Amino acid sequence: MNKQFKKMNISFVIAFLGMALLSGYYISYINNYTIHEASKHAIELSRTIEASLNKEALKNLRADESDLDKTEYSMIKDSLMTVVKINQDLKFAYLYKLVDDEIRFMVDSEPSDSPDYSPPGQLYTEASPHHFEPFQSRKILLTEPFDDRWGR
Repeated sequence: MNKQFKKMNISFVIAFLGMALLSGYYISYINNYTIHEASKHAIELSRTIEASLNKEALKNLRADESDLDKTEYSMIKDSLMTVVKINQDLKFAYLYKLVDDEIRFMVDSEPSDSPDYSPPGQLYTEASPHHFEPFQSRKILLTEPFDDRWGR
């Protein structure tokens, strides 16, 4: 009986370890799949927003205070505000550009009386090297969340 009991214990431990290993693999697979799908969704959303923006209107913006009086600025700002309103997962939407090796905001989705509003031309002082990559590579870049003065 004692020998049989030991065999059952060993079998139980092996089965338990096997199940734990398979469970860990499954959890890892689901996590990776979820991250992949969320990343794919974020890229598709950004491409959809890009396609909906008036490229000619964007060309007329200089990323400085003079843009505030332009119809193009108001039109794009309204579009970005609508994007955030429709997509509950988003907190902000904004466009920025590279000006003299600095990143400056062009248009954001915040009302002008919001404490989180970024006027055209505002320097993005928290810009890290990865913010500059798309300007050099001309490719979409999906980053991890990061903290700046507006939050995460």
